[in-house]
Amino acid sequence: MYIEKNVFDNIFNTVMDIKGKTKDNLNAHWDLKSICNRPELELDERRPNVMPKAAYTLSKEQKRRKLILIAFREMLPEHVWSALTAVSLLFQSICSTTLDVHKLHELENSVAIILCNLEKIFPPAFFDSMEHLIVHLPYEARIGGQRNTSGCTYLKSSFAS
Repeated sequence: MYIEKNVFDNIFNTVMDIKGKTKDNLNAHWDLKSICNRPELELDERRPNVMPKAAYTLSKEQKRRKLILIAFREMLPEHVWSALTAVSLLFQSICSTTLDVHKLHELENSVAIILCNLEKIFPPAFFDSMEHLIVHLPYEARIGGQRNTSGCTYLKSSFAS
């Protein structure tokens, strides 16, 4: 059982790139040059503190947009998973490179229901002003048009914390 837990923790922490817990660190990348032939993962001597992105790590965007949909599906009750999925799809629609006006109208009508479903699940302490600002996002996206994704990323990361 301990072996299973340790192997899972190592894989999860490395794929999720959790600081201090990942096995994919600078020392490991320096060792690659002398131990094995993996030039795509070797550190650049001009920028020794910048690690190249490995195929086995998820980007911040991948973690935010897709992980909830996949990771919690079989572990959480259906009503909890569907509420979290609705929030994830809301942010995915608002932050996409192309905005569908019809979809934004639908989101404007359903965002209050999404928020109510979250309020049925999480304790009141979970909700501060940031979570309630979600109600305005579809309208702002429809009126304001295409936005840069860095603003959406900030809102999503604030919501996730």
